[in-house]
Amino acid sequence: MDISTRSVITKLKNDYEDVVEFDQIVNAWNQLCEQAALSQDGELKFADVERAAISVLSEAPRKQSRCTVGPDVSRMINAFEYPAYLVTSGGLVAASNLAAWKEYDLDALESIDLLPFSLEDSVPISQLISDELRKDFDNDESKLIVKRSYAKQGEQDATIAISLSNGGRPSALIFVITTKWRPGSARILQRQFNLTKTEAALLVSFIDGYSTQDIAKNRKRSHDTIRTQFQTIRDKVGAKNQTELLRKTLSVSEFTKDISEITNVLEHPHRRKAEQLIAGGRLVEFSTMGDSNGDPFVMIAAGGQYTFNAEIEQKLFDANLLVICICPPGFGSTDTAPDGVKWIDQSVEDVVAVLGQLDVKKCGLLIKLTNAHIAYRAAKKYPSLFYHIVQVSTCGPAIYDKYSTDRSSWVSGVITASLKNSSIRHILMRGGIKAWVTIGAKQFMRLQMTGNPVDAKYALLSENIAEYEHALQTATTRGISGLLEEHMLVFGDWTDEIHAVTQDITAIHGIENKLFSIESVRSLASNFQDKMQVIAVENAGFTLMQSHPDRVIEILKSLVEYQKTSTGDCLQQLHSEDGLQQMVVRENSVNQVQ
Repeated sequence: MDISTRSVITKLKNDYEDVVEFDQIVNAWNQLCEQAALSQDGELKFADVERAAISVLSEAPRKQSRCTVGPDVSRMINAFEYPAYLVTSGGLVAASNLAAWKEYDLDALESIDLLPFSLEDSVPISQLISDELRKDFDNDESKLIVKRSYAKQGEQDATIAISLSNGGRPSALIFVITTKWRPGSARILQRQFNLTKTEAALLVSFIDGYSTQDIAKNRKRSHDTIRTQFQTIRDKVGAKNQTELLRKTLSVSEFTKDISEITNVLEHPHRRKAEQLIAGGRLVEFSTMGDSNGDPFVMIAAGGQYTFNAEIEQKLFDANLLVICICPPGFGSTDTAPDGVKWIDQSVEDVVAVLGQLDVKKCGLLIKLTNAHIAYRAAKKYPSLFYHIVQVSTCGPAIYDKYSTDRSSWVSGVITASLKNSSIRHILMRGGIKAWVTIGAKQFMRLQMTGNPVDAKYALLSENIAEYEHALQTATTRGISGLLEEHMLVFGDWTDEIHAVTQDITAIHGIENKLFSIESVRSLASNFQDKMQVIAVENAGFTLMQSHPDRVIEILKSLVEYQKTSTGDCLQQLHSEDGLQQMVVRENSVNQVQ
């Protein structure tokens, strides 16, 4: 057994719940695949890996990790309104919250020392973490270090709070607390937690960066007295330790009322979220976007796409189109599939039930990202309900993806595993989803879009990141099992589902898509020339819907009009942006949009 094979097998046996270790196992797997392709004994190498993967998957129950890194971390740190990072003992960022990426351009796998602050004693943050993790912890309370820090550029100083964990994998939570305390903050805290004036002042001093020793010195009290007062404060706040005290205090220090839902409604006037009780007592969540009285297309929510940004929703409204996006089992408020019922089959029945409640008798099927297998299953089972299938920047069965060479290492690893064996695919998929949830949508997108400026330009816009994050949070409301099921199915071989549908299929795909190449889509379409046609869009990639919404909506509108009026071959003029080029929607050759 050579070194590369042994490296993969060794990493398979580890509990790789954080982005750093997952990146390592993917890189080891990719290296093995590259070496095996050049050697004569490649299949033997993969046989060893497959046996190891099957062994890992057969372990029941899977041991729960003691590590602070896991699928719940993103939600926990997002409870903080201030920037927060989860950092490894080596100083690498493993996860961050939404406030962090809005304030500082720091990604997963980068050093925490890239934060634009210097600590008061000039010690790098990574070194402070490493040094402190080597020390013994105080058993009475969590290890929390609060340091004043100074901006490397500009004038905005901050308090850096570091909460250390020396569990299964030593790590640290880093909080960047800007000193924007309003005069009324102490009164808000006093009133909120029924504190005395002295206790409120102590709490403000603590968040301003002073340690309990500093506070004791400044107030000319013994350290034991201050510690006792802080225990009383923690009891009143309902905090188990100083880290929780920090979180609960900050949650009320800036705003006394959460206005996010009001803001969301104002920014998205053409979006409605609903929950529908269907037969059997099942609850299904869905959102509508566009004109509520418009021509409907149904879409199934995916981990990377649930709702569109406000601009796209407005364009849908202007075109008199309605997109109904339905959450599959385990996503959002949708109940999980009952015992004995396959996830994909329940997904189809939930879609049909919601459309029935909305009195939708006929609609188009809109496929976006990784929900294709559900849509094709629905189209096969209910051909009279769905008149056309439209794939926008989505993937096909993994067997067709043989062309992309410059995609992200994560995607390459999963695709290669999908083509070789299901056991390693399951392990990589599970680890990848955990890492995705942990680091959040923005950093995940940036990792996937590396080297592709066409996609990075649109994927990293704040309005689109907000929608990706919304989709991810919806998909993991009840854990990652639903999201894992979705990805395991879509990265399998569902060619038979495409053979079985009777509807025509239009695939709109960006030429610059690096995740699932245009060549792969064309290869797929060549096997279904009687029903599938490709419209290739220049200067577009994975983010086709965000970069070319007018083009996509124009095609959707054309299909609606044909469905209403045509009785022969679907011949429809689709004008390009300059109004000169015409395209045939149903044509076996590949069209290309300028």
